[in-house]
Amino acid sequence: MFDENVVIANESILLESHSPEDIIHREGQKQVLIECVKPASSGKRIRNVFIYGPPGTGKTLMTKWILSELEKGANRVKTIYVNCWSRSTSYNVLGEILQQAEIFVSPRESMVSMIRKFENLSKQTDKKFIIALDEVDQLESNEVLYDISRSGSGLVCISNNPYALSNVDDRIKSSLQVEGIEFPAYSIDQMADIIGQRAKYALAPNAITRDDTKVIARMCNGDARVGIEMLRKAALMAENENKKKISADHIKKAFNEAKFMRKNKVEARLNEDEMEILKIIRSANKINASGIYEQYSKKVSSPVTERAVRKYLKKFAKLGLIKHEGDVRWREYLAV
Repeated sequence: MFDENVVIANESILLESHSPEDIIHREGQKQVLIECVKPASSGKRIRNVFIYGPPGTGKTLMTKWILSELEKGANRVKTIYVNCWSRSTSYNVLGEILQQAEIFVSPRESMVSMIRKFENLSKQTDKKFIIALDEVDQLESNEVLYDISRSGSGLVCISNNPYALSNVDDRIKSSLQVEGIEFPAYSIDQMADIIGQRAKYALAPNAITRDDTKVIARMCNGDARVGIEMLRKAALMAENENKKKISADHIKKAFNEAKFMRKNKVEARLNEDEMEILKIIRSANKINASGIYEQYSKKVSSPVTERAVRKYLKKFAKLGLIKHEGDVRWREYLAV
């Protein structure tokens, strides 16, 4: 029985860490991904995969769920997940893979030594390794993709950018031979179904109407993570006001809070150089790349290269932290 003053019955279902048993509106993608990785269960090599689509479309959720289920059901499979945002160098990626594979890595281990250890993984065990590299477009070098595929391990690459692997050289492309799986943005009705599914298991009966789930669906712009966070915050507001139902006003306030929270989460993952550059852009009305680098290099003791700064600017634009005006030569940047 639900307490009549309670809107939220199980808040954990509304958290980003929750993995639903049924990931709706991704049946086709689910089937293709299963077909690609299933050979590992019988000791065979998988078909390497490139999963792409806008943020909040279920790419990471689906990948983690399928690889987890595969590993549970097959003793010969070991799956490893690495987020390339926090592990952007080949050295750090290999180090994380070896650590998750329970292979000792010295703090001063050379790159050559780590590659050798990684290549010996499949020889030391009868397990088939599948490596998932999330946000693969954040890699500083694509060489690690070649190292992984050459070792006989399977590879699942994930990115918001459909062209993330388009610039890898022919040697790496030939080795990878990835199968692309697109995760398009959810339609409003699909998003409303996802919001409704979470509400069904997380909230008290009739706490939100179908019309209001559609309002959330329209406002979250195809990003399920933002939509679910809006639902959670709106439900908390209603409960704090001793209301039995979520109102349009709760949803509006929740949208503003969810956007702010998402922005904070993104910024929390930036390194010190990136944050300094972002501060410079925010303190200026408009500023070009040369001006940004000039100010940045005066503020820090060991500045990165101007090329690295330009890469950061592209990254900020993709994350929605900044926007730019003008063509490439005369481009100016401003905060969003």
